Amino acid sequence: MVPTSAFLGDGIGNLMAHIVVESQTRLAHKIAFCDELECIVMEVGCFIGFI
Repeated sequence: MVPTSAFLGDGIGNLMAHIVVESQTRLAHKIAFCDELECIVMEVGCFIGFI
């Protein structure tokens, strides 16, 4: 479990580090090099009425 704050963004670096460590240890046999990058960009914004 990696604590994060959706409001302040605290802990995102810890979450990313945890994903990398888990990928390199538990999933090492499934990791493969790929020439193409696939990613999802999520926008963070402030909406009136929501905290």
